[in-house]
Amino acid sequence: MGSSGINAEYMGSSGINAEYMVSSGINAEYMGSSGINAEYMGVDYDFSYTEPEEIADWGDAEDGIVKIFAMDENYEEMELKLDIKNDARAKVVTAVKKAIEEAAEDADGGARAVMMVFEGPRHMGGKVDILQIISDAKVVTGD
Repeated sequence: MGSSGINAEYMGSSGINAEYMVSSGINAEYMGSSGINAEYMGVDYDFSYTEPEEIADWGDAEDGIVKIFAMDENYEEMELKLDIKNDARAKVVTAVKKAIEEAAEDADGGARAVMMVFEGPRHMGGKVDILQIISDAKVVTGD
């Protein structure tokens, strides 16, 4: 259990059950279907834009996948994908939409939508892929 005492269970879009133990640094541990533990870490990305661009058009996204483009702390663009047709991801889809809409409605321009992402390595033979999954979204104001 993490230092904050928060214990959350998450069902990934792949249908794999994963238990995340959250600490103040948002570190998490993931148990894949292979039974191999891998260290996962929470990262926040500032929302930039989506394809399709308008939330109203997300239902027309190819294969139900919306591409979300966001910036990391070094202002490098990251492409995240969100499966909007997967019922197991409905709460995350709703949170992402709400955060984007709320930040866009801010007349002062001080609010920004932030995508909260778990990411970590997946070892496949001699290759390492970085897996990313949007776990939540929030609106941050100021700095």
